[in-house]
Amino acid sequence: MARQPLWEKEVMMRKIWLVAGLVLTMLALGPPARPAEPDSPAKKAGAKPKAPAEKKRAGLERPVVFTMQEVSAFEFGKDTPGRYPIPRGPYARCTASPRREVKAYPKLKAQRPLYGAVNFGGDPLDPKSGKTFYFVLDASGEEPPPTTTKEPAKDVKKDGGTKDSVQSDAQRRTSRAIASYPAAKFDRLYFDRNGDLDLTNDGVVTLARQSPFKAGRDADPFGPGSPVLPQVFDALEVPFDFGPPLGEKPFRIVPWLASVARDQGIVMFIPATMRKGKIKLGGAEYVALLTQSRTITGRYDSLWVQLELYPVAPASSAGRLFRPGSLGDFRWIDGQLATLSASPMGDKLTLQPYRGDTGIVEVGPGGRTITDLGIVGTLVSKQGTVPLGEPTLVPPKTLPRRYQVPVGDYQPVSLIIQYGRLRFACRPATDYLPAVSSKSPAFSVQVRKDKPCVLEFSGKPEVVFLGPPKDRTFKPGGQVAIRAMLSEPWQKIMITGLWDTTKKIGELKYRMGGEEVTVPEYARLDPEIVIRNAAGEQVAQGRMPFG
Repeated sequence: MARQPLWEKEVMMRKIWLVAGLVLTMLALGPPARPAEPDSPAKKAGAKPKAPAEKKRAGLERPVVFTMQEVSAFEFGKDTPGRYPIPRGPYARCTASPRREVKAYPKLKAQRPLYGAVNFGGDPLDPKSGKTFYFVLDASGEEPPPTTTKEPAKDVKKDGGTKDSVQSDAQRRTSRAIASYPAAKFDRLYFDRNGDLDLTNDGVVTLARQSPFKAGRDADPFGPGSPVLPQVFDALEVPFDFGPPLGEKPFRIVPWLASVARDQGIVMFIPATMRKGKIKLGGAEYVALLTQSRTITGRYDSLWVQLELYPVAPASSAGRLFRPGSLGDFRWIDGQLATLSASPMGDKLTLQPYRGDTGIVEVGPGGRTITDLGIVGTLVSKQGTVPLGEPTLVPPKTLPRRYQVPVGDYQPVSLIIQYGRLRFACRPATDYLPAVSSKSPAFSVQVRKDKPCVLEFSGKPEVVFLGPPKDRTFKPGGQVAIRAMLSEPWQKIMITGLWDTTKKIGELKYRMGGEEVTVPEYARLDPEIVIRNAAGEQVAQGRMPFG
């Protein structure tokens, strides 16, 4: 069998990571917030929402504590089927440019060392949180000079174009970059574990004598010839504050040089350990894993610790009850809204009923004559994550209009809105709209006990061009990449997808909870873009998806 090209392997892996991230997001990080009763007084004009009648609470009248054991993060067993084959963690992109923030680097042997930085302890809702650690990759032997690869000649068509039957331009560039990188191996890591911005006083980390990846399963995780290099370093002991009375304690992190391609590299930082135990939720038994695969904080009582649950006796009801998500997700168990929390060291996992107030969040017509309204997606706050709707990869034909959720201030991670005949996907666009006035209210979902929170999307959408920058110049004959988005500046949202639900073009099928689910596929409303030069001549044309 012919070996798969390196560039194709890299493209494939990027797709795998993208799909894995999409699946985790669209699985809604847990069971959904409960839709409000369709015939509740909340539907009547001026009426206050009424919480559903109390149901008998089975096993949730008081907190329940489960014991969790520390195990290797590289442990995989028959009791955790479907777990991703490689532990995940924060990653850092490396370049050949030293970081200005670093006061001193050690004497390096490599002609082209790779410099990088990684953030630990960050809050996904606060980009400025956490602490940045700097590092540099070096080689114990002097690196050989880089090889040069001649640009392959283009096969010119009669009409002036070029043939791309074998590889696209992007694929050729990727293939050349990997092929031309020197064969020398980065085997020394200088990591500023004490955080003083001086990399000369932290010692050197060398390659691990024995890789934690098990031979025959993931020693070469992505197959022979892939651009992913199995270069795993010895574990770092990075200090973290576990709070009183524990104080500062070291947490072991395994650096892994995941890929290298001509003056660039990716280093993944994997937590060396995780917590594992058996717990009972909603009458079913689960194997629970607490991992710091999203953001490494050392301690396990963060809302953003990854919680994975695997049914001990898989069943359709148990399979649908819980999905991989965050420790801080709100969950419905036996008719009772509940939360899960952990001790700082992760040795205790506590299930307890939510005793706070709840309110209603719903989507409204915004003064328009629209009756077909619905919403599904995910809301997140500093108190936890609330999924709206049934966790599916593709939303069903009919979406609930309102939900009962804990009182608080939320930001939408991602939402899909049914708005009459239109269905659109959206997310906050504050970081993408420099032209938005600072006086405009933030797109914040404020849920209160005595008043429904209505998302109306009443602003006037407009097209905003994100690229190219206004001050950028181009040479005649060069290519210009143009990126546009559809936004609603008043509510600061970005439209990332737009469909016409009156035009069904097919069906989409996938499996969920052991069952096959079929949903309609609607026509996308991507605009046709025509670009003309100053003389009015058409120079480009094509569809441009928003987002």
